Amino acid sequence: MSQAGLEYVLKAHQAGRIVGQVVLANLGQNWKSIVVAMKEVTAAAAMVEGVPPRDGPYGPYWWLRADFTLDGLSTDEAPF
Repeated sequence: MSQAGLEYVLKAHQAGRIVGQVVLANLGQNWKSIVVAMKEVTAAAAMVEGVPPRDGPYGPYWWLRADFTLDGLSTDEAPF
């Protein structure tokens, strides 16, 4: 989940411009997106509050499982 995308949707939701949802999708055959889960944007933001995002080629992000649980560490460091 992109940090910039989450912040953008959350601000629009809080301003009443949209009813915000975070959608997780997989790329299926022929590069078609397949929706695997949705969650209200305020709940998604609360879930990652205080969790540092990973750095990625397209900016900071959190890696999530299809059930919206965080997958792995927030950094590339080993836990021991």
